[in-house]
Amino acid sequence: MVFTGPVISGRPFISRRIYMAKEDLEFYGKTDRDRDGNISSTLPAWYFDTKIDTMKENIQRKESALERGDVPSDYVYQTREDLKRDKERLDSIESSRPRPNDVQSDYLGKNYKDMKSAISESMFTREDMQRGFADAHEEARRMVKPCIKVDPELARKCGISTSDGMVSRNDASKILKIVGKSIGEETNIERFRRLK
Repeated sequence: MVFTGPVISGRPFISRRIYMAKEDLEFYGKTDRDRDGNISSTLPAWYFDTKIDTMKENIQRKESALERGDVPSDYVYQTREDLKRDKERLDSIESSRPRPNDVQSDYLGKNYKDMKSAISESMFTREDMQRGFADAHEEARRMVKPCIKVDPELARKCGISTSDGMVSRNDASKILKIVGKSIGEETNIERFRRLK
């Protein structure tokens, strides 16, 4: 919720609540960054539920094997070290999952809705695709050329750089997936394609 009030240094006054909503929001944790602190993964580790479930199952399997004594004595130390490392990684992933408060959820929900609409508008309809009316060159251009307006700060937090506040459809899709997953919304971009 941005409102125009007093103008400060030529810019409209922005609600402190919105500023704080953006400022405190982080999508990428330690496991998603390189040694220099730069984002190194396309999507955050917490985004992939199946991988997290697999990690949990592997941890449980190793714990059970150690408790039952199924691990050969030569490998007990290494298995414990692997188990410790896997638990630390899982904890790091789980702790990096954003838990937006009400203000942040409203901010993310508004941006999600706007991006969903813009992405849908930038896609050829299903009918156009089936009838062969969709121009492949135009489709490719929209995927890579900046054509969707986004909040530059939100894009930066998602590891995307903007060009005059605009991003390509592929970059907008990435932002939408991260935002959607963090607030429990749909993340399958193809579902936003209009029928007609």
